[in-house]
Amino acid sequence: MLQIGLIGLGKIAEKAYLPYMRQLPDVKWHISTRDKTVRETVKGLFSSAKTYQDIDQLLAQELDGVFIHAATKVHFDLASRFLSRGIPVYMDKPATESFDTTKKLYDIAEKHDTFLMIGFNRRFAPRVLELKSLSNKKQIHVEKNDIDRPGER
Repeated sequence: MLQIGLIGLGKIAEKAYLPYMRQLPDVKWHISTRDKTVRETVKGLFSSAKTYQDIDQLLAQELDGVFIHAATKVHFDLASRFLSRGIPVYMDKPATESFDTTKKLYDIAEKHDTFLMIGFNRRFAPRVLELKSLSNKKQIHVEKNDIDRPGER
């Protein structure tokens, strides 16, 4: 059974991830949030989940991976702590507030032989799922040329 951590249980996680995560078999969820009410609510949704009030408690667990759905400003701190322990990390975009800190995260992941994945959560949105089910799909190709951006010179 996979041991997966989950940090940050805001509206995006509630709408885009939790409904699908609950359906995954053979996953033991380790959920961390400072909000006691949210911990209790989530414990009801994930009956076998373990909940933690702080990150240090979560870091003490033997995890196979962690999802970070917290504010961008804390992504670097949170992700670096898990990556430094060789724990794979999935985070929502944007990864961090700057290219340099994002690069540091990828360097930490490489050093500890693990990975960092940055995602965009629309793949499970109801309209996206509806489009996937259409039998008469058409392809749309979009090309974007972007030159002379501020700061490139």
